[in-house]
Amino acid sequence: MICLYAADESLFEHNGLGILDNDLKKCHVEEELNNLYTLTALYPLGAKFGKSIRNGMIIKAPTPNGDQLFRIYQSKPSMGMLEVHAFHVFYDLAFNFIEDTNIVSKSGQAWLQQLSQNTQYRHPFTFFSDISTVAGSRVVRKNCVEILLNTSLDNSFVNRFGGEILRDNFKVYFNRAIGENRGFKIRHKKNLKGYTANIDDKSVITRIMPIGFDGLLLPEKYVDSPRISDYPFPRIGKVEVDVKAAVGENADAKDAIPLNEAHAKMRSLVREQFGLIDVPTCSYEIDFVELSKTKEYADFQNLETVRIGDTVTVSHDEDGFYVEAKVIRYEYDSLAGSLLRIEAGQFESRSSNNSINQQRSIEQQLEDVKIETSNMVQVAANGKNTIYRGIDRPANANVGDLWYEPIENSVVLKQWSGTDWGVIPISDQNLGNVNVNNLSGNHIDVRQFRLSANDTDILYINEQGEVVLNAQHVRINFEDVATKKDLEKIELTPGPQGPKGDPGPKGADGRTSYSHWAYSDNADGTGLSTSDNGQRYIGHYSDYVQADSTDKTKYSWADRWAKIEVGGQNLFYKKNRHRGRYFNDIGALVYSEDYDTSQFIDLKAGVEYILQAWGTEGTWVGWALFDQSDVFKKYETRYLPGDGYLVEKITFKEATKISIGYDNRPTNLKIKLERGSVPTDWSLALEDWQSEIDSKADQALTQEQLNALNEQAGIIQAELEAKASMDTVSKWFAEFRKFVEDNATDKSLSEQNLIALTQRVVGIDTNLGSMAQRWSFLDTYMKAGNEGLVIGKNDGSSSVRLSDNRISFYSAGQEVAYISNGVLQIDNGVFTRTLQIGRFREEQYHLNADTNVVRYVY
Repeated sequence: MICLYAADESLFEHNGLGILDNDLKKCHVEEELNNLYTLTALYPLGAKFGKSIRNGMIIKAPTPNGDQLFRIYQSKPSMGMLEVHAFHVFYDLAFNFIEDTNIVSKSGQAWLQQLSQNTQYRHPFTFFSDISTVAGSRVVRKNCVEILLNTSLDNSFVNRFGGEILRDNFKVYFNRAIGENRGFKIRHKKNLKGYTANIDDKSVITRIMPIGFDGLLLPEKYVDSPRISDYPFPRIGKVEVDVKAAVGENADAKDAIPLNEAHAKMRSLVREQFGLIDVPTCSYEIDFVELSKTKEYADFQNLETVRIGDTVTVSHDEDGFYVEAKVIRYEYDSLAGSLLRIEAGQFESRSSNNSINQQRSIEQQLEDVKIETSNMVQVAANGKNTIYRGIDRPANANVGDLWYEPIENSVVLKQWSGTDWGVIPISDQNLGNVNVNNLSGNHIDVRQFRLSANDTDILYINEQGEVVLNAQHVRINFEDVATKKDLEKIELTPGPQGPKGDPGPKGADGRTSYSHWAYSDNADGTGLSTSDNGQRYIGHYSDYVQADSTDKTKYSWADRWAKIEVGGQNLFYKKNRHRGRYFNDIGALVYSEDYDTSQFIDLKAGVEYILQAWGTEGTWVGWALFDQSDVFKKYETRYLPGDGYLVEKITFKEATKISIGYDNRPTNLKIKLERGSVPTDWSLALEDWQSEIDSKADQALTQEQLNALNEQAGIIQAELEAKASMDTVSKWFAEFRKFVEDNATDKSLSEQNLIALTQRVVGIDTNLGSMAQRWSFLDTYMKAGNEGLVIGKNDGSSSVRLSDNRISFYSAGQEVAYISNGVLQIDNGVFTRTLQIGRFREEQYHLNADTNVVRYVY
């Protein structure tokens, strides 16, 4: 399930602003080891959240590593679609800053811990590392992401420690290596669709000439790789190493070492490179079908899956291709829930470009520790003993003094016994009989704390926060405040609840807290469900149990619709609109016969409004905004999308006037502006309803007048027939039919004849007081007037009206079809014989009345 969340959301166990799955056209996640972690999606602009998605919002999407959070950084609308690009939420750290911190001789976990505690502002991320080697870094004015992953920074985590990063929402793991071999196999004729092997050996070196300080060379000059015979000839390269020999002018240099030791160190540093520098760079792009997502393996959901850093096996027997390599990149379809492709190959946990100085040996790192610590000496908390740090053996030590000695790639704690420095084991074992008179520090992290005398616990605190205190006396400021007997007499009674205090920082309590959500149609949670199906009420509670409870009383219930407001009344009306005019982008009212704009509509401050429009794709709708003093503020313009439906939510901090403009040419355009947060179906505005009622009243009055005139027309019918014989009327009908039939071939002549004959009838109309003229027959009638020519049945069952720019067909008083602007529109139609469009004709099959056929007409 793919969900959308507000930019400031901090809880992601619920569905957020809504679910995107039903409308998403694409949602792909791509991750590269120690590199970018991104999401790309396509969402229709006309869909539910098309106009709501903004930069900074968060998308939760499925990945091979479970649901992950991605923050939108770019959204590009184009041709009805919104293209969304997002970074993993880990990249929020790119906007946090380390001003200045000096990390001295610390393991990977401690290094990350100090970095995390020295950001410019607090963050929700937690760091973990299993790297036990030590290193130091001075970090000045760097963001968190670059100091972790930037291989071009010498003091970055990846350069000092190596390792591979695993990003799991707000948890960041930087371990020696991530992933495992889950037995994931891709085989030809099973699930392998295709592969491309990229094997590049142009950078391979099999014979190295190390060059030390001041041009120092080995006696044998070169060090050969064990793989030198794998190639037709040696591949020679030179590498500079940071080694200074105590010879010549450097004989007394502080950092110089004896010549034989210098040569040995040069050989050792070069040999460290073999396995990297003397093998080709290989990667394999693999296109395959993830069997765990196929129908055939639907019952074996855990059959095959793969994550970043995992080792996979790819085989193609016909090609003789077989490789076992690490997944260093993948592309995942979050909608389908399956991998699209992976890239497997070599991954160097340390940055390397065949330069030993950039890779840095362990010896050099420890040398840095020596320089940074400078044999720091600290006085212990008891004021008597001393704590030493550094590689030099402390002199004049006293019994009980401590010494943190860097040895190889770790630090060993030793204590002076009076005769020698003894190692103190620091692990899950007890410290033995180490006499620690005082223990102090900014942070003391222990899983359990036990203070005992002989076999009796005096004070014991376990991981669950339970405290056991066995004390005969409790003293404060050297005075007894309670004895054990006093404590046994104490009765605890609940007092009044105090005011709620400020929340403190989140601590690591050693247990995992789980949030539980439920949904119900009842305020008390009756009939609850853990599935969100649009229920009105939502319940929540947290505990340390992973399973959701079915006990409704555990949940705190809230009304999700409490802030939902439904309006319904259409505030947009066409009455008294500005015909042929609209406001432009500078607030000026300009003329154009194709556009109308409404009168000002007053919108209240802080109230949510919804503007909707229905019509044909591409139809223009726009609005101009003015303050209460009629000062222009803003102009917005929209075009109806492909589905012909537009919806916009509008809210203003101050009272505002709005005028809505629109294209007056489409006859099917409908607009609605309403107050509320939920859009409702189109309805006519009250002002337009009143206008319709008034129009009906005017029509009723006119009908009464026409009825009276019809009676008068009957009285003078004889005079009418005397002035215009039936022969004239018959000729008029004949010319009209000719006008319709010959319009395409001889339109001009027919119009002249029609006008000439109509003038004779107009003369008759003048005698009726310039009113409409009507001819009544047995079952039909014909009426000519200002509204056009009407031919119909006397009972009103059907009629045809011809006006200046429209021919309308009526049935039972309702318009069922019309011809206008070169378009014939029919609400409902039945073709009894044939229907031809272009060269294709559809007709009933002559051998079977229940079958239609489409024929091509030559």
